[in-house]
Amino acid sequence: MTDFLVKYRAPLLLALIYVLAVAIYWHGAGPGDAEQYYRTALAWANDGPQLGKDHWGLRQLFVLPMAAAFTLLGQNEFAATVPNILYGAALVALTWHFGRRFMGQSSAFALTAFVALSAFFVARPIEVDVYGPEIVFSAMSCWLFVGSQLERHWRPWLAAAGIAAGLAFTIREQAAAVGIGFGFLILSSRRQIIERGAILAAGFLSVIAAEMVAYWIASGDPLYRYLTDLNHTKVSSGKAATVEQIGLWGVFIRAFKDFLTFPNSVPFAAIAAAGAFYFRRDISKWPHALKRTLIVFAVSGAVTAAISSYAFNLSMPRYYPLLTYFIFIVLGALCAEIYARFGRLAGWAFALLVIAGNIAAADFSRYNEYAEARLLANLAMKSDETIYTDGATALRARYEMIFLGADRNSAASKIVSVPQPEEGVLYYRTWENRAKNTSGCVLLAERPRAPNWTHWLLRVTGFSSIVGGDIKRVTEPPVPVELIRIGGDENGPGCLTKPNPNSN
Repeated sequence: MTDFLVKYRAPLLLALIYVLAVAIYWHGAGPGDAEQYYRTALAWANDGPQLGKDHWGLRQLFVLPMAAAFTLLGQNEFAATVPNILYGAALVALTWHFGRRFMGQSSAFALTAFVALSAFFVARPIEVDVYGPEIVFSAMSCWLFVGSQLERHWRPWLAAAGIAAGLAFTIREQAAAVGIGFGFLILSSRRQIIERGAILAAGFLSVIAAEMVAYWIASGDPLYRYLTDLNHTKVSSGKAATVEQIGLWGVFIRAFKDFLTFPNSVPFAAIAAAGAFYFRRDISKWPHALKRTLIVFAVSGAVTAAISSYAFNLSMPRYYPLLTYFIFIVLGALCAEIYARFGRLAGWAFALLVIAGNIAAADFSRYNEYAEARLLANLAMKSDETIYTDGATALRARYEMIFLGADRNSAASKIVSVPQPEEGVLYYRTWENRAKNTSGCVLLAERPRAPNWTHWLLRVTGFSSIVGGDIKRVTEPPVPVELIRIGGDENGPGCLTKPNPNSN
């Protein structure tokens, strides 16, 4: 037993770090498209195989594990997050496996620890976000492509890279940009260009062909997925920011603005850039395999960012996660360099800087919107009346009711969204619908959202007021939610004094 622990102490420690990170970061579902995936996964679990009626329902490598988790663990919020917890574990494992092979032990350990504790790769994806599975297959594809450039028997590596890229594509279409990045790298190598391109394409197309055959058997139309996706018009952050609306320059600069305001990526990009500048003369002396790794991920990350932002109109970093993964590779290599040149204390100081940045970023970007939906679901389970609220809160709360044991019809009838509530109804007022006319008897006022220590720190230091804009808005304490009898006497029996929405 002792020999086993000594031999595998590094991967066991990394596994422990990941488990601790999940325990710290897990807060249930979070902002995104969680309900869209719930719908299809629950249909699979309750009614059997489903074709999928929209692009969310077609992401089978994400939906099917969730359906399996619902079947095995029950229909609850934790079960919904289990697939992404496992995908996160897979990312940690493949990062360690390939990083140790191509970057060296020290760099790989630092990189894997940073990924395991990452706000970007762990805290946000386990809130039910599809880029968690996407980065697993995209990163695997890049690592395999690195192997095709460094290993003697390169053909199987390249074919496997194409297969992994194809699997990433089945999760989200813009992941096809990974293959375009590989194309640039193959052309620049000037070695066996046609053969390498053909092998890569064969691996990628084998996945696409298998998927088309599956849809042909299931629906009678091999193009079912693509015809369904043609109706998909959602863009980044739900905003259709087109050239006609914000101009060509606005579209161009938006990608940089979105990246530079994304807390789970930009602090680490700044640290990586500063470290790379400091060691700029030493990077050329790094091992060949490490430099090839950096080049492959840099090109892939840049190409996926450009295509996602400008071809798909999706400019937030979660739509091109390979770029952030590249940044973390740089951080891992820098940590090992600092450790080797300046000693253990300096190496640990750098590592703690990155780790602290991830913990702070995870807290800053956690808004706890689902806490309001959970409270509403519990109220609706006990209420004999229908409760009305805004659309986003209603959708979330209905699924929370299902997770509490209600059937779909009951959840739909007990929680209803309306543009404006009528006299006499019960209305659940949240931050989303604070501007609506909701005067009446306040029966309940609570603050279900857990406080964020980073938001508090920015407020008390005055930094949020100095910066203003979105930072000030995001860091303000959330207003209380209220259950209101619309049009009722505000001072009648059982009514609460309405709190000041701006109070702490």
